[in-house]
Amino acid sequence: MPFLIAAVMAIPILMVVLSLVVPYPAIRWLSIVIAVFMVLFNLIGLPYPTLVDNVLIVFSFVFNAMIVWYAWTWTS
Repeated sequence: MPFLIAAVMAIPILMVVLSLVVPYPAIRWLSIVIAVFMVLFNLIGLPYPTLVDNVLIVFSFVFNAMIVWYAWTWTS
């Protein structure tokens, strides 16, 4: 279980690196898929135990929605 948690936490770091090395059409769809996955992953755990956790998850939802929007409207 700790390995799974570490892998999920490493996804944003990996996406930064991949955005530098993966060409345009592939990174566009990869960004959309990963952002949707992160939203679904966080939805599974709702509600979180503290208000701070829930506020951070809302920020996560907003930023992942922005990633999907920018990737969807991205032109080469």
